[in-house]
Amino acid sequence: MIVQELKKLKLQSELLSVRRHCSDDDLVGSVEYVNDELLVLCLWNDEGRFNGYTVFEIGQINELIWGSREHKAIAMLAKRSTDKPSFSLKSQSFFDALQELSQQHDTVCLYHEHGENSFDIAKIEDLNGEWLKISTFGPKRTLSRTNKLLYLKHLLRMTVNSPYQESII
Repeated sequence: MIVQELKKLKLQSELLSVRRHCSDDDLVGSVEYVNDELLVLCLWNDEGRFNGYTVFEIGQINELIWGSREHKAIAMLAKRSTDKPSFSLKSQSFFDALQELSQQHDTVCLYHEHGENSFDIAKIEDLNGEWLKISTFGPKRTLSRTNKLLYLKHLLRMTVNSPYQESII
């Protein structure tokens, strides 16, 4: 039922909030791509400014919310926005999306199981079925470059074209 509803919301260009079991923060955006395994949202902030594209597995979703005054206000402001870059994805799984988007973009934001505040802005160096090797820009306070190996099952989502990410780079 959830995939069918997400496809309808995509066709209607409806803005929605997504609540996931792995985070206390809602993701607000419009559906860019959806299949049985993954969802891509075009994220918007409260001022209707583009905030990146994020990819995560459908199985993380607890609730979808749409149609509120807040959603309608953000959607109206977002229609005026001209800074939304194009996006394309052919992948059918999160792992394949990691590979595809790491080839399309120099860097990605990778969110870990420790919550929305635990993420790396990184270049993906290598990945296999279980592990991901990245070169990060380091923690926010130092921006000291670091290399890491991450267990893929601990990744929650990936974001590309985020204005914050682009400003750090």
